[in-house]
Amino acid sequence: MDSHKQPFNKPPSGIDEHISLLKSRGLQFLDEVSACDSLKFIGYYKLRGYFIPFQVHGDAEHAFLQGTTFEKILEHYTFDSELRLLTLKALEQIESALKAVLSDVMCLKFGSTWYIEEKFFSYSDRFAHLDYLISVREDLQTHKKTQFLTHYYNKYNEPEFPPSWMIFQILSFGASSKLFKNLKTDYQKGTAQPFGFDHVLLASWFESLTVTRNICAHHSRLYNLTFSRSPKIADEHKHFVIKSGKFYAQAIIIFALLKKINPSNTWNLELKQLLRTHSTIPLDWLGFPDNWETEKFWG
Repeated sequence: MDSHKQPFNKPPSGIDEHISLLKSRGLQFLDEVSACDSLKFIGYYKLRGYFIPFQVHGDAEHAFLQGTTFEKILEHYTFDSELRLLTLKALEQIESALKAVLSDVMCLKFGSTWYIEEKFFSYSDRFAHLDYLISVREDLQTHKKTQFLTHYYNKYNEPEFPPSWMIFQILSFGASSKLFKNLKTDYQKGTAQPFGFDHVLLASWFESLTVTRNICAHHSRLYNLTFSRSPKIADEHKHFVIKSGKFYAQAIIIFALLKKINPSNTWNLELKQLLRTHSTIPLDWLGFPDNWETEKFWG
């Protein structure tokens, strides 16, 4: 047993105790009844991550900055929730586009089960393709009762693996992104062509966006976050991306892809409206430059 560790024996606390604790740390409540409801249905631990920017840095007692209200913190939580939903809506389109393009480009040239053939992929680990096939089998087993898979296996006795346009219905965004990343260069270039971006750039973008998608899908904090995987930035975007590890870089690549996938999309306008609605949110926390709306890129 690690001598530096100790058993967890912290008792649970009720809402009244949480409010008393927050008050003792200097947090103000404009409407304590409403705050009780928020804590009841959001949870104290969920909101804790939103306290940090409003607390005195380095203070062992976690004191709040003077004048901080619970309602101000709650607005940041609400903004973050709405930003996640807006981002997730865009990522759904991008995920669908990646799967459709990757499947169509490859199966039209190499047949419907191209994705099981190792010759199309480049791996650093010689067992990687075997591991990949094992994961595909596991996905098929998990989704075996899906209507289209049930129909396939009831009607056909071979091949074991269904056509790629079926398999991409059950593969995750992350698995599809890895599949694209592991394609040999010539096949990557062919798949990247419909998107109009360099294949190396796209591999970085899809890999980064799968992390963003997981953050959104699991209701984790999106704003005021430094992403663990920063995307490569295209040359035409570099002059207005200050911090590639912040959300603004994600927004750039999301909208760049959406403009190719769905030229009539209004994601940029929805993002602008969201930021106007929550005008007290510091844009630099998200990596946005002061003049971002004036950039021609955003329309």
